[in-house]
Amino acid sequence: MPALCRVKNRTLKCATQQCLIAAMQMGTKRNKYIEPKFKMFTGYNILYKMFAYKINLKALLLSIGCVLNSAYCIAQNLYFQSYSSAEGLSQNSIYSIAETRDGFMWFGTQDGINRFDGRNFININPAFTTDSSQAKYFGRISKMITALYADKNDWLWVGTTQGIALYNRYTNKFFLPASIYKGFSLSEEAAVSNIVEDDKENIWIVTQNEGLLCYNKTRRAMTVLNWQGTAPEKIVALCIDKRGDVWVSSEHEIYKLKGTTLEPLGLQ
Repeated sequence: MPALCRVKNRTLKCATQQCLIAAMQMGTKRNKYIEPKFKMFTGYNILYKMFAYKINLKALLLSIGCVLNSAYCIAQNLYFQSYSSAEGLSQNSIYSIAETRDGFMWFGTQDGINRFDGRNFININPAFTTDSSQAKYFGRISKMITALYADKNDWLWVGTTQGIALYNRYTNKFFLPASIYKGFSLSEEAAVSNIVEDDKENIWIVTQNEGLLCYNKTRRAMTVLNWQGTAPEKIVALCIDKRGDVWVSSEHEIYKLKGTTLEPLGLQ
C-alpha cells in the first residue's frame, strides 16, 4: 500500500502511522470465534493460545509495508549545507575530495588544499623539505589540486596539473613520491586527474597527458602496462570493483585489466 507523505517545515506526516497502528490491532486481535472450540480440549492449550492470539499474515505484511514506506518517507527529508569562500574555502572550484582516517575532509581547489573539521576550513600552506632538489621541484608545482587520495600508509597523495606530491599532515610538509616510495617515477609535467589504490598494493594514477600509470609498493617499481590494440589518447575514468578487477574507460572504449594487459570490451 503506497504511503502518502508530505514534508513541510521539516515535519514528516505520513498516513502510514495510522496504517501501522490499524495493522497491529488487526494482527493481534483476539479471535473470539476460535476460542470456544479449543476451550473444550485441555490438551490443546498451546494451540488454543496460538490461534486465539494468532497473527494475521495479511496484517503482518501490511505492517512491514507501512514500516518500509515510512522509512522511505523519512529518507526524503534531506538537509543540504553549501560552503563557499564566504565560509572559509580558499577558492570556490572543488576538483577533488579525500577523507583521512582521523575523519578530516580534504578539498583540492584552484588555490591549494583545504582541510575541513566539520565546522571550519583551514587553508594548507605546507613547508617544504630542506632538500634543494625538492624545493626546486615544488617551485614549479601547480596550486590547482586535481586529485587527492589518502593511502593505507597515511600519506595524502596530491595530484596537480603539473606533477604529484605526498603530504604529511603531521609535519605539514610536502615530499617527492620517490623520496618515500623508492622506484616511483612520474613526469613533472603530468596532469593528474585521479589516484586510486587497490588491495594488491598498487597505486593507480590517471593523467590527462601521459595515460595510465601504476606503482607497486611491494616491488617498489612502476608496473609496465600493455594495451591490447591501440592505446587510447585519453583516459576518462578508472574503477576497481569489489572483486579487485580494474576497469578503465577512454572516450570511446572500456578496458579490463588482465595481468598487465588492458583488454577492450569491444564497444566500438
